Amino acid sequence: MTELSRVDRLRRRWRDYRARLGFPDPVSGAGGSPTGLAARLNDVSSRAVILPPDPLRARIDFDDEFWAWWDEPREAPFGGQLMWNSTSPTVNAAVKVRKTGPGWSTYLALHRHGGVEVGTVDTYEAGDRRCFRLIRTVGLLWIALDHQVDAAERFGIEGPWEVTLALHDTEGCLLGEFGEGWAEPSRTVRPQAPCFDANVVVRKELETFPRAPEPIRDLAFRFGGRIDDAWGVRQRRFLDHRGEREGEFSARRWRL
Repeated sequence: MTELSRVDRLRRRWRDYRARLGFPDPVSGAGGSPTGLAARLNDVSSRAVILPPDPLRARIDFDDEFWAWWDEPREAPFGGQLMWNSTSPTVNAAVKVRKTGPGWSTYLALHRHGGVEVGTVDTYEAGDRRCFRLIRTVGLLWIALDHQVDAAERFGIEGPWEVTLALHDTEGCLLGEFGEGWAEPSRTVRPQAPCFDANVVVRKELETFPRAPEPIRDLAFRFGGRIDDAWGVRQRRFLDHRGEREGEFSARRWRL
């Protein structure tokens, strides 16, 4: 098999699996209703999935040893304890969940195929516009990437990998929740331009998954930068713009 044939086969496999989950298409931005774990959210605004070479292969058993590891208290890679309401199995994944009312508000999942997924209800109202939360989205992806590092090492899962981040129903919406020093949508004299894309989808292929903290952080930041790009902004507003932590991720504004 040629290298091109191998890559094409992997891309078809990943595309088909993402389509089953209701992810929008990375090229056209078109997409249907989210399915799978995201269907358990009260609503879905952003989600990400990390896929190994064969997402149809079940590699992980949810036995006592697994749950002892999965239930261990864990800090976010940028600091602060991650507090989940519950952990439980589903037919295809182990999940950690935050709940609001009868449904989920945020989940983080490790699939039996070894890939990690995260999803959340992640918007608020800024005037008469729906507004996506930049810091929270970048932080959740960073957490998913951090969990993926440990899972890949623990269960011996090799690449290549695909990482896809999707913000659903973004057309006409604003972007907010920035680092210190950036003007929020509700406070600007001239409102920022809304997003023109039906959905914002960012996809990246990785031959190997980075192990060290800095490359994982940089990968999360590249995705965050693409979100700012989708709103036509060159700056990286998930970083503080002033103060003692200028140029660093605005962790103090992040919440689960």
